[in-house]
This record gives sequence, C-alpha cells and structure tokens, in this order.
Amino acid sequence: MNKLQKIIESYPPELKLLLVMCGSERWTKEELIKAVDWEVFLQWMKRHRVTPAVYRYLKEHGDGVPEGVVERIKENQNKITKRALLLTNELIRIGKKLEEENIPWFTMKGPVLALQLYNDLAGRDFRDLDIFVMPDDIEKVSQIMGLLNYKCINKTPLDKLKKVNHNAEFVNREGKVKVEIHWQLFSNIHLLPVDYNSLFTQTERINISGFDVKTTRKTFASYYFALHGTVHQWNELQWIKDLFQIQLEGLDFEIISDHQKSLTGIFESLDWLMKNNGDDNKNHSKTGVLCLKTLAKRKASVWDKVNKSFYLFSLSRSAEYKKELLRLRFMRLFYNPSKRINFEK
Repeated sequence: MNKLQKIIESYPPELKLLLVMCGSERWTKEELIKAVDWEVFLQWMKRHRVTPAVYRYLKEHGDGVPEGVVERIKENQNKITKRALLLTNELIRIGKKLEEENIPWFTMKGPVLALQLYNDLAGRDFRDLDIFVMPDDIEKVSQIMGLLNYKCINKTPLDKLKKVNHNAEFVNREGKVKVEIHWQLFSNIHLLPVDYNSLFTQTERINISGFDVKTTRKTFASYYFALHGTVHQWNELQWIKDLFQIQLEGLDFEIISDHQKSLTGIFESLDWLMKNNGDDNKNHSKTGVLCLKTLAKRKASVWDKVNKSFYLFSLSRSAEYKKELLRLRFMRLFYNPSKRINFEK
C-alpha cells in the first residue's frame, strides 16, 4: 500500500461516501453506508459545499439513506437555490451599472460556472461573486459599489491593498451578499502570465434573465479554474467535482509550462482518487499527496499554514514566480489583506 492509499483509506466513512456521491469509483455506497454517522456526514457535506451534488445523487440512488437525512439535504438545497437567485440578481444589477458607466468587466465562477457545468444556477454552492475590472478602473468601481449600497470590508486601504492582493471584498449593507472585485487574476501575476487587459476584448456572453453576462472564453476559464483550485490545495470536494466536469484533456499547457510538472502530479492524484484506474503502486507527487491530506481536514492548523507556504513555493520552477511569492509574503507583514472590518447592518 503506497502513501496515497494509506491517506485515502484513513478517510472517515462519511467522507468516503461523500466522494462516492460526487463520482468517485474507489468505493461503493453499499460497502460504506452501514458505518456512516449521518450527523457527521452532513457536517462533511457542508464543509465541502457539495449539497447540490449529493441532492442530485440521491434523486436516483436514495435507498438506504434515512428519510430525515434526505429532508435535511433538501432543506439545505432550497437555501442554496435562494442564495443562488439572490447572488445572480445582484450580478445582473452590478453588471448593468458597470455598463452604464462604460466600465469593462467580466465574471468567472459563481452563476456562470453553475450554468456551464450543470445547466442550473443552483447546481453549485457558490457564496459570493467574482467580478473582474481593469486596474485603472478600480477606484471608480469602488465608488460605484458604494452607490449600490456596498461597503469595502478590507481594513487595508485600497492603494496599499493593490500592492499585496488581487481583489477587494465588498458586502452590501444588509450583509447578505459578498462581491470580490478583482484587478488581476491572482496575487502572484506570474502564476498565470497572460495580458490581463486583453481578456476584456475576448469575452463571451451568457444570457441570464434577459441580460448578457460577460465571461471569459471557456478554454481560458478552465486554466483559471485549474490554477485557482491548485492554489487552494483542492481543499473543497466541490472544486474536484467541478474539475471532472471540465474537459482538461485538450488544454495547451504552454502558457503555464513552468507549473506543468506540479499541475500534472496533482491532477494525476485527483484522477487516481476519483476514477480508480491508475497504478496503485505508483509514487505520487508531494504536492498531490498534500492536496489529498488537506481534503480530510476540517480546519487548517498553524502547521498546515506553514506547509502551504512551502507548497506554494514548490508549484512553479519560474524564478519570477518564486521572487514575487517572497515579495508578497514580506509585504503582507505590513498590509494584511485578510483583515476585515465589521459594520452595523
């Protein structure tokens, strides 16, 4: 039994069952269900934000699952549906205002990804919106968000935040909607080295409730999604579920060739976890092993955060990427983008 096998076989039965319901072929529902503590199962389901996937699975394979558990999953799915509609309406409202002000913009993930992958706004459990604008427009967009009853919750002033982060967080006064306004793709610009401003001339449109929502081309969105999940160590099963809905086989890794070895190793480990069609005796990459360890953690410890720093450093062979990563780590000692303010509703 190799290291990766030991890791996944140590997963609790509730997490293994969740993986089965999200498409893993490593186990079967029948061999796991008797050992499941359903309260623990529901906790893992929320932790990994896969209620929609479980809900879809149980429509056809609900036998053996207690009726009370099924009802609670339906209740959670109803809440996700209401939140998805609220967030989608806000995306349209913000998009219309940006267009009135002639501000170039597009969105990724959120409602767009739910429609692209599952043809259902509530097909994913998304909890905020990601809107991308040009760097020179961020101050004006911040003012527009204020007019739309939003407040920036980052403690670090915007001019300092731009030096250490790639987005600012806004919450509406009722506290029900969070919007991340991005001025670049990632904090480390060398992670996905493309001409960011050119993306605004290559958008596609998805009609939602009569409004054309702007997003990037599917191929580019796949690059972004793959790197976004990798930066976060694929620590949510929802992202892994989404990954296997996206066709990555045809992607040209040339634009991210410096990261290709790490990404390939991680994707091989995720594929091994979900499809059970690999060599069980193969030695997997350290980054892939770390991702599968993270999947089974409820909350990151201090040591996990230290390990993540080494993980991020090892993702790329690019000297520019490593230099920028060190610069960001140093600058964040003075300007911490994770510090947020509270405000009265």
